[in-house]
Amino acid sequence: MKLGLTTADQWNAHFTSVNQVNYKQCSWGGDNPTDWQSMIASRRNFSGQQCWNEVMLQVIINGNVSMFTWVTAFFYDVHKGGGLADARVFQQKMANIGKRVPILWLDFEANAVNRFEYVVSDQVACP
Repeated sequence: MKLGLTTADQWNAHFTSVNQVNYKQCSWGGDNPTDWQSMIASRRNFSGQQCWNEVMLQVIINGNVSMFTWVTAFFYDVHKGGGLADARVFQQKMANIGKRVPILWLDFEANAVNRFEYVVSDQVACP
């Protein structure tokens, strides 16, 4: 985390200090189990927030781009505006470096067997 925050309490204090403005918050790294647990703990304190949430993974380590192979799909919540547009931007960025990654919609309100779906019209770089 670029701000040097290492605990949920520190993150909560920072998020509160910026008046819970989403674009002023910092993201937890999803590749670190401690950060993952802290992100979950932080969400408990701001449960009323209906906002963007992301999992960030470091994909370039010491100039090695092999971590790009770990990005296997982009997901967006069908009930939140803007998600598909953002997924399309990231899909195109990956396509620009030769990696084809599908977009899947995610419906948290659907039963488990219908929660994810690949929709051809959602794709901009790999139909």
